Amino acid sequence: MKRRSNQRGFALLFAIVLLAVVSVLSTLLVSLLLQSRRQSAAASERGVLANVADSGAELAISKLAQDADWTGGEDLAVPGGRCSIAVRGLPDGGREIASKTQARDRVCVVTTKVFLQTDGRCRVTGWTVEQHRLPNQTGTR
Repeated sequence: MKRRSNQRGFALLFAIVLLAVVSVLSTLLVSLLLQSRRQSAAASERGVLANVADSGAELAISKLAQDADWTGGEDLAVPGGRCSIAVRGLPDGGREIASKTQARDRVCVVTTKVFLQTDGRCRVTGWTVEQHRLPNQTGTR
């Protein structure tokens, strides 16, 4: 009789330990899946921001080819979203274009340097993409 009681006790202990191990593994798996999903969404958002800012820089190059005095604008519609574009003259005769777009707590700025050609085309001599997070304004995430 005692042996059977010990077997039941061992089976109960084994079941509890097994349940604990399965619970911990399940929690870890869910945590990893959620983290992966957040990282994927953030990477997608960064790509979209870069594309919108690129579109703004392309728009500025097109506008400058038509009107050498174009200086940009705020909240301009471009493929994929909206951006702000600033164009400033450089001492060497070129123009610096800064195309900026923002989504939630991220900012993307595309900066390019162009020279206007006599035939109406623009020669691009540089293209940089910078992304960063905005400082947390509310103190919470």
